Formats: sequence, structure tokens, C-alpha cells
Amino acid sequence: MIVVGDPDRARYLAQELLEDTRIINRKRGYFIYEGRYKGKPVGIGVHYIGGPTIAIFLEEIKSLGASRIVRLGTCGSLCEDIRLGDIVVPPSSAHANEGGVIRQYHPHGYPPLFHSPRLVQLIHDSLAKNGLNPTLKPVVSSDAFYAEDKDFARYYCERNIACVEMECSVMAYIGLIRGMETSCVLIVSDELLHPERGHMDSETLKDRFIDAAKGVLDVLVSLGVTSM
Repeated sequence: MIVVGDPDRARYLAQELLEDTRIINRKRGYFIYEGRYKGKPVGIGVHYIGGPTIAIFLEEIKSLGASRIVRLGTCGSLCEDIRLGDIVVPPSSAHANEGGVIRQYHPHGYPPLFHSPRLVQLIHDSLAKNGLNPTLKPVVSSDAFYAEDKDFARYYCERNIACVEMECSVMAYIGLIRGMETSCVLIVSDELLHPERGHMDSETLKDRFIDAAKGVLDVLVSLGVTSM
């Protein structure tokens, strides 16, 4: 199953890539589309923004039988060599906040926040085969979208962390404790070190998302994915 933060992104991916598409959930705006890709049943869901929302979404779709989840979203570059429009597939995700959702689940020590190695590698290779040139580097998840600045970027870049976003660390942890395979595919929409270069919005990145989703779906159907 592919999950995204933006309802419009879920809609156009379902329209562009799936056949026999129907909405199977719309409660509280957590839309889930079901359809067929290359003859196989797949789902595309909406988790919205931040750790708490994706935690709730993952817990509930796990209870419905989901076992393999790939987040397809945007991120902000932290390093000079990661540019607008680049694709990052993180093998692991740091967590910028001392509290939050993960601390409630895991009150002592530091939990492992790695994504499923097999799924990460298969998706990276599928995107590379399709000419998308993905980068395989860790990212950091932050709860405060507007709090990051150049100092934040430099701190994490010095530690070889490529990008910042808001959900991957929680996704990795929920996947770990609930027995789900997880991976993330992130497209760079901002550069924190160079805000003057502007922002790439969802409409600008639409074709990039469609191409990335094809690579992800190719992997999911090859693994024998079910709709949930």
C-alpha cells in the first residue's frame, strides 16, 4: 500500500495509475483508494501531516490487515548535494524531538528507527532502473514544520542526514513493533540552506510523483501485494 499526506496526491495517483478504482474509506478524511495495478489489487491511503496522524493511520490499517506500507511524500534538503526534485529513499530515520509519539510508545532508551531493508533496497533499485537516480541516505523527522533553519540543516547534514520531513521515524517505529514492512520515498520540495531557490509545490511535482509511484507499485505487485 502507498500512503501520502496530501489528499489531492492520493486522488491523482489513483486516477492516473489504478484501474477499477473506488474509495473504500473516507471517515474523518482518511481516504483510502482501492484499485488494480497491472492486474493486482493495491491501495493508496491518506495519512495527513505529522507523527500522531500517521501513527493512528498505521495502527488502524494494520488492524485491517495491512502488512507492507510505503510513504510517498516531500522533504526539505539539508545538504548542498541534495537539490530540488531529487528523490531520497531513507534506510533509516532519526527523530528530532525528545518527546512526541515515539516517546509515548517507547518511554525508555532510544528505539531503532530503521525501515525494512529488503523493501528499501527493492524500491531504490526499481527507481534507479526507471532513471530516477534515487539517493540512499537517512533523514530526520521533525514535529515543527516551521521551526527548522540553516543551523538545523547544518547540524544534521554534518551527521550525514540528507533531508527533513515529519513522518518517517514514526512510520519506522510503528512498522517495527507491529510487524509491518515499511519504506519511504521522498521528493525534495525545499532546500533549507537555500530558501531563495523557492518551493516546488505538489502540482509542480505531479509528474515526479507519478513516476516514483510507478516504481513503488512495480515492487509491491512483484511481492504479491494485496489491497490491504
